[in-house]
Amino acid sequence: MTAVIKKSFDIHAPLYYTRKIPPLVKKITIIALAVLAGAAIGAFAGPIGIIIGASIGGSIPLIAIAITLLHRRLFTHRFEAVTAPAMVVQGSPPLSKYTKASVKVLTNVEDSFACKKEFMKAAKQSIELSANFAGGKEFRKVLGLIDAKMVELPHFKTHLLLSEDLLEEADKKELAALAKKFEGRFVYLITDRIFSTEPNFHSEENHVKALVVDGAFAVVGGEGISTEMVRSTSPKEDSRERPFICKLLSKSFRDMGVAVEGPIASTVRREFFRLFHKWERRMGKPHVLRFFPVAAKDVATPNGWDTDTAVLKEVRIKCVVGGPEHCGTNPIDKTLAKRILKAMREVRIASLLFNPSPRLKKALKRTEARKIGYFNGITFPLNVIQVLRSRPHYYLLSQVYEHQKTDQMYHSKVSTFDGLHTVIGSYNITEKSCESDDEIVLVVKDFRVTALVNASLDEDGREGLLMPLPGNPLARFAIKALTAPLSPLY
Repeated sequence: MTAVIKKSFDIHAPLYYTRKIPPLVKKITIIALAVLAGAAIGAFAGPIGIIIGASIGGSIPLIAIAITLLHRRLFTHRFEAVTAPAMVVQGSPPLSKYTKASVKVLTNVEDSFACKKEFMKAAKQSIELSANFAGGKEFRKVLGLIDAKMVELPHFKTHLLLSEDLLEEADKKELAALAKKFEGRFVYLITDRIFSTEPNFHSEENHVKALVVDGAFAVVGGEGISTEMVRSTSPKEDSRERPFICKLLSKSFRDMGVAVEGPIASTVRREFFRLFHKWERRMGKPHVLRFFPVAAKDVATPNGWDTDTAVLKEVRIKCVVGGPEHCGTNPIDKTLAKRILKAMREVRIASLLFNPSPRLKKALKRTEARKIGYFNGITFPLNVIQVLRSRPHYYLLSQVYEHQKTDQMYHSKVSTFDGLHTVIGSYNITEKSCESDDEIVLVVKDFRVTALVNASLDEDGREGLLMPLPGNPLARFAIKALTAPLSPLY
């Protein structure tokens, strides 16, 4: 297998933010409004008060803008939306184009984690893993598995993309030790949230959750590899060792994913290396295109895959990715809107959060199909804000179920349309996923796959709480205003 690196940018990645209001006009408007507000307040003290109030009012946003510009000048790489060079890999289907694959639906976190481990155990050439949220004892088990694999196969290479959020010090020490032990063959990158004030205050992160082995097998879904995400229950002693942010999470997650075999895995692998290149640059690291070809004749043979009756053959499938550089033209968002508008009977949406983009809101209002939502519910006090951010938008749907299992977070990210199409991956139905984060989904066109996903959603509905749909626009506005300050995180 060979790769050709193009000099031009990928057409799948349009220019960065499409702004309706030019940044300079926006800044001038903010300063002018602040001057007027300060002058109005100072008017109570007379003419001198107007001058003083206007000066103070105008200086506040001016200082904030100056600090922002200075910070951006000093740390430019951290605020760039980077588009990695496009790659053409022989036998790798292009993005948003259907191909045939063998597919297994993973309807819970435990099955997904078990499948990932089987794939990694069978790998013969390489592992590429964008885990996003990773950490804890379960993650270190995976690192131990990779360690053994790399000792066994001297040519084996591993690349990991990890979020800072859930990593423990023990995880970081083991990652550093493996990188030193297998210098040049074990490469990892820890990514952090990037905050920006353009075109509005928001954070950007790598939210992709995907595993590829040997460019032949892949797992894509909503779950990372951490103690909370991969086990139904978490022992009490673990919580004391975990980072503080883990105390804000449930002890278990409800999630879904798909395992695939076929050329589509090569597409996911190609996009992984583009993502790795982009985030190395965004984190200020030496950014080289780390892609390398794998031998087509020497690939993994996961235990039991060929005889597993749950593996469906000849499934039509395609890969779609989105990132902050697609803001306004996000391919995943456009794919979902297209499927909603084409649906004649039924649309099902399962997501941790439900805060759809303007394009999806418009599509949901226009479609005549029945619309059913499955979302996170208030099962422990610290997820109240998440739920409140979703509820004002329930009016867009026909029926809504909130997950009510005690101390379990509903983390699924899957949508189905008319019993035929399924969209599954890391993409939440939120403006943040649409505008700010790197995401990946697989789009499946197959009645068999969608039937399995719908059966799992039916179970979620039976176990969930049927919610009343909001009817008061003022109440919806009040809740959105209350939760808006947390929009950079959710």
